[in-house]
Amino acid sequence: MQRRKAIVLTVAVLVILATCSLSKFLPLVASDATGFNLEIPKSSSSPVVIADDKAHNAAVIIDNRPLAKLAPLLLHFSSVLGPAWQIILYTSMDQNINPKSAPMRRAINEGRIEIRYAPSEIRFTRQSIAEFLTLPWIWEQLTPAKHVLMFQTDSIICANSPITVEDFLEYDFVRVPMDLPGGDFDGGLSLRNRLMTLEITTKSNWMIEKTANDANAKEINLADKWLTKKMMEKRAHLPKKEAAIMFSVERIWHNAPLSYHRVGRWHPDKIEKVDAWCPEHRLATAKPLP
Repeated sequence: MQRRKAIVLTVAVLVILATCSLSKFLPLVASDATGFNLEIPKSSSSPVVIADDKAHNAAVIIDNRPLAKLAPLLLHFSSVLGPAWQIILYTSMDQNINPKSAPMRRAINEGRIEIRYAPSEIRFTRQSIAEFLTLPWIWEQLTPAKHVLMFQTDSIICANSPITVEDFLEYDFVRVPMDLPGGDFDGGLSLRNRLMTLEITTKSNWMIEKTANDANAKEINLADKWLTKKMMEKRAHLPKKEAAIMFSVERIWHNAPLSYHRVGRWHPDKIEKVDAWCPEHRLATAKPLP
């Protein structure tokens, strides 16, 4: 009898060990309400662990292009934002990320910058990323960050500014105001309450709602409009236009903002003023400026 128990126990242990070994090679798969499967890389299957115990917020960029300016841009954001913010780059799995920049490698080793892989379904187009941000996966991954600053390679924070991102943490969603009918905002450079965004993306689905045959679908044709509407339904604290302009300038001009988004496109006639206030803005442009 004892010999039989020993054999059963040995077999059970071997099964457990085999299962654990196989799990290293099996992708994790998550599915949302639309059946849109996300193959989650093993390296990204658990929430982000903030390496620096001072960091309780995250600044996130999603990009897979081998841009020469990427390392300087990430290092700039890390320097200006400070130790309370971890910089996280989500890129594609086919990118062999091995930065040659010594400061970049040091920042990664210190945990100030982290490189992670996005699910394989992300095509890194503007539309695909917009859809990705309306799903709960990334907002779960960014635990335990309280606030998330989303930025792109065409956005910059100005080191000369006396105000900081912390001055806007009272708001649940800060976007760049656009001078368009309806008072639209651009979420390409935006500050978000992670828990509130997670709750919204878990309970609602933009890709389903925007295709509904009703008047509401026309009002939420863009992901940022949809999220803003959901935030307002939850009585979120959103900034007025005057405060949003201080946060960032895109189409609407302000002399001394905290940041810029696509400033070379919308204000080429004011580049000398931008140079004087925020010379580092040239890191965030893809075309030659005067």
